[in-house]
Amino acid sequence: MVKHITILTKKDPRWHPGFQLQSFGVAQSSIFLEISRCLGNRPLLPSLQLLCVDAYCDYASLLLVDTLKCVDISRTRLEDEATPAVQELLSLLPTRAPLLQELYIRCGLSESNLQDVLSLEYLQKLTFDFEEPLWPVNHQKRHQFLEDLNVRLPRLRKLDLGDLLEDNDHTISPWLEPGLATYHFPSLEDLAFSGGDDYLAKVLLRLRGVGLKSLVFWSSEPCSGVGSLAVDEAEDQEIEKFSAYKAMLILGEQHFRTLTRLEIDGLRTEHFHPGDLDPLLRISGMKHLDFHHARNIQIDDELISKMASSWPHLETFRLYSDSTSTCPTLASIQTFARHCPNLRRLSLDLDLEVVPLEDTQTILPLRHLTLFSVLNDAKIGDDDRVSAIAKFISECFPALLFAFVEPSWNPVGEPRTWSSVFDRVLQDKDAKITERLRNIFQPQKTFPKIDFVIPDGVGGSITIPL
Repeated sequence: MVKHITILTKKDPRWHPGFQLQSFGVAQSSIFLEISRCLGNRPLLPSLQLLCVDAYCDYASLLLVDTLKCVDISRTRLEDEATPAVQELLSLLPTRAPLLQELYIRCGLSESNLQDVLSLEYLQKLTFDFEEPLWPVNHQKRHQFLEDLNVRLPRLRKLDLGDLLEDNDHTISPWLEPGLATYHFPSLEDLAFSGGDDYLAKVLLRLRGVGLKSLVFWSSEPCSGVGSLAVDEAEDQEIEKFSAYKAMLILGEQHFRTLTRLEIDGLRTEHFHPGDLDPLLRISGMKHLDFHHARNIQIDDELISKMASSWPHLETFRLYSDSTSTCPTLASIQTFARHCPNLRRLSLDLDLEVVPLEDTQTILPLRHLTLFSVLNDAKIGDDDRVSAIAKFISECFPALLFAFVEPSWNPVGEPRTWSSVFDRVLQDKDAKITERLRNIFQPQKTFPKIDFVIPDGVGGSITIPL
């Protein structure tokens, strides 16, 4: 009757320096092999639907059965290449789990395994989550694999390509040129991938007619290494030709107005301006807009008003400002309250000097908002000013639980900053919850002491401090 199983072999040297728990993997393997021999041709878990294993589980193939709907293969360390266990497991999926619908690969695989993946014709969700060097084929074959996914897996609804298109030498870019081919993906709703700044627009131009609901893009602008200045200029011209504005313009077209989630990380600010967002205002169903830590220029109350009024279903909004440019004022919080009652996360830099705080009797609360953050931790003023702003934030966000300055940009030791405000806002919360929330976004300085207890085989146990 088992439907879900997760198996970790613990063959990871990080468990304890100089002590590898290889014997546990061997014991597990022999147990499963013995059970398999006893059952003969019968499956070990005939009702299994979800199988989660790591890259060193060399007996995972014994658990394959045609009822499987999802396989998740994780890794236990940074492997240099695909492990034999992973290669065997993936090679058997087309014949032993032909109706598989979801596949998550978080470790290296072999070139032949790419063909195994393409043979899973009922696949609806596919994720590649490992670093670019672990891809077993060159850039040209990677691009060909993307073309094959387009043709061979028509049922794909969710596709996370990870670093498939990643290349520091900008090699894949010419193959993505519009007009060379079109990606149909008739069922695709969610797409995630990484690449150079120009890759987003190029891929979108090839996806014309695909009704995306979610688009996630990580920009990793390629560097030319030992290339000449002329090569750098050529790349810059290519990026400018297929700029962020071009991508936004494409997304604003009719066939992409099904979009509800847009997440972009790492676009260079010199190629991105507030006006680029105007085409997105046509997407009335937008729920999640996230530009991560990008420092955008000229984000002001007027732009916030246009976005809030265009996206009444908004739930997540993260759009920060460059510290040298304009910022929205506190009035923008009330703009969101008027137009976006379902907002749950707001991440926005604010200018606290331009607009005075409103009378708390007229404040409209965002009752569902639990997370508020800023990127620029500006000085606020004296203690009275800190208290006033904290009171305003508390009135605006009565359900607030997480309030923080993004950790990577948080200056240490600055008095009366946003951190001081957030401490005031959370001081009335339950003490235990407040302490947990105050520390959750701070880097750990020490690791907790953990003891790992194992049986010694003679009735006792051995304790290993980790």
